[in-house]
Amino acid sequence: MIRMLEPRWWLSEVRRVVLVSPLGVLVVFLAVRFGVVEADGDRLNYDTVVIWFIAYLILYTGVTLVAFARSTRRQVHTWAQTEDRGTWAQRYLLGTAPGPGMSIFVGATALLVTVLWLPGELLTTSLGPAARTWLAVLLVVAAWTTVAVSFTVAYLVEDVQSDGAALGFPATPQEVDREFLDYVYLAVAVSSTFGTTDVDLRTPDVRRTATVHTLVAFVFNTVVLAVVVSLLA
Repeated sequence: MIRMLEPRWWLSEVRRVVLVSPLGVLVVFLAVRFGVVEADGDRLNYDTVVIWFIAYLILYTGVTLVAFARSTRRQVHTWAQTEDRGTWAQRYLLGTAPGPGMSIFVGATALLVTVLWLPGELLTTSLGPAARTWLAVLLVVAAWTTVAVSFTVAYLVEDVQSDGAALGFPATPQEVDREFLDYVYLAVAVSSTFGTTDVDLRTPDVRRTATVHTLVAFVFNTVVLAVVVSLLA
């Protein structure tokens, strides 16, 4: 129990996913309990799904950032060096290895639900247009941020396991003892510009990770644009 209070204990992808999933259910329960959404037949389903997605994405991102920010660099790098990278499916589909798999799935599903749920015609809802709009904006921002944070962890693990050979940051010697914010910089750059800006990708593994990230970012940004157009309409 004491170990669970240590930030480094939450560096594990599986532990973070297992933690935030039931917490999302708790948020839904509280939303129903305090009348944020109505428990009226099938109307409960879609509103609560959206709220669960928002809660999951925000909690996952928050726990991840706190775990990596509060752990020492030595703890983070020790975890990354000993972590099993798993297969491609485990990293990008199942979410059981360090990688953005679970966040991609949850984020993509969340955006799909938003597109169908926001108009209030395809999926039943007890919320008014204004409430749906604000929740949709929050969900889109949370999904985009979660993907960026998840790929931040993926780049960190790739770089640490290659002893600093995977990535080349400008005016920085090749070393594994880099700041977590360096990887945040790279992930945000790819998510927003589809490029690595001034960071060099030096190994096949990290180039494959960046390729997947670019494709995911393109899809997400396209959906985000569609949601924005829908909101303006």
